[in-house]
Amino acid sequence: MFQVNQTIEIIPRRLYWYCDKQPPNKPKTYSFTIDETLVYLPYNTDFGPLDLSMICKYCRTINNLLSSEDHSKMPIYHYTSMAPAKRANAALLICAYQVLVLNCTPSEAWAPFSSLPRFLFFRDASPEGSSFELCIIDCLQALAKAKTLNWINIQTFDCEIYDHYNQAANGNFNWIVPDKFIAFGNPSTKIGQPGLTPEQYVDIFVSMKVTAVVRLNNVTYDSTKFKKKGINHYELFFDDGSVPDDEIVQRFFDICEKEQAIAVHCQAGLGRTATIIGCFVIKNYDFTGHEFIAWARMCRSGSVLGPQQHFLCEYYQCLNGIFEARTPTMTPYEHYKAEFGDLGQAARLSSHSMREYASNNEERSESPVKYKTKYNQLVKIDPVLLKLYGKKK
Repeated sequence: MFQVNQTIEIIPRRLYWYCDKQPPNKPKTYSFTIDETLVYLPYNTDFGPLDLSMICKYCRTINNLLSSEDHSKMPIYHYTSMAPAKRANAALLICAYQVLVLNCTPSEAWAPFSSLPRFLFFRDASPEGSSFELCIIDCLQALAKAKTLNWINIQTFDCEIYDHYNQAANGNFNWIVPDKFIAFGNPSTKIGQPGLTPEQYVDIFVSMKVTAVVRLNNVTYDSTKFKKKGINHYELFFDDGSVPDDEIVQRFFDICEKEQAIAVHCQAGLGRTATIIGCFVIKNYDFTGHEFIAWARMCRSGSVLGPQQHFLCEYYQCLNGIFEARTPTMTPYEHYKAEFGDLGQAARLSSHSMREYASNNEERSESPVKYKTKYNQLVKIDPVLLKLYGKKK
């Protein structure tokens, strides 16, 4: 039987994580939830992890609540429902707060949660069943390494810029390694089609000091549109849904040595793009395969698909001469996809059908919605309030 009333003390007598069928019913406390505000938009049956912008907004919200005079003498409860996906993302958020703000190690942040009933593993964005398991602790370890490398800083991370460029109408691109790698989808060929044209990307990339574009998919646009503006362009094709061979990986590394900041794309900018960037990050920044996949998905939701997950973990193992028992063996079908690809996968992901549906149908309130309990009220942090809380100081 699933345990109810799961309470974890984060800061003694001040901050708690609370999971149950109903919000906490305690006197002289402040309870809030973000279950309906920080919402992951799926491609298929994927449900997380939540992205860096949501993580930063959450951390700033907690800081504001803790420093508010209105709540200075109240225990604060982050309430989440028992819905498995919401529960997992809520645990990720408050553990991320411990790592990024309270300077806990990933193990310290996760320790009290490890005794609770099992949390859902995060899965990839492909429609097929997945044998690969990505844990919350993988995300925390990735955040800790990124913090050490100064890739993520709660005080300086610009949520507005991230959210702006994360939109399809504004380019749908994300920094995977700040000032080094941007991941984006295939440019459109005409103005009016979904996404930006090469000419529109050029102006943005020049302002961001991008020096090169690497194309991993079939040719659909004229590369001279980038070259004319001083951005070098490289072709490193490998099949949709497959993994790169040693020659492709080495050629990519050679490009990385020559270029300052590189924008990499395949068709959707998720599978091949994140995989080839992952090879470089794993080799040069000491990320494990699991840690990079977690980091990539927090930077760009849906990154790394199917056998590419196993490939990156095996790549890390080969580089370091170790064996990780937790990495599952590929199924025969995954082996086939790794070698021959998955025709049409990128097109299915590029359509963003489920993500667009979820985005268009997401209800937004203009003020906090409060659910009455006997002693206090549960505040649903709404988008307007979250935007206010999420601003940098």
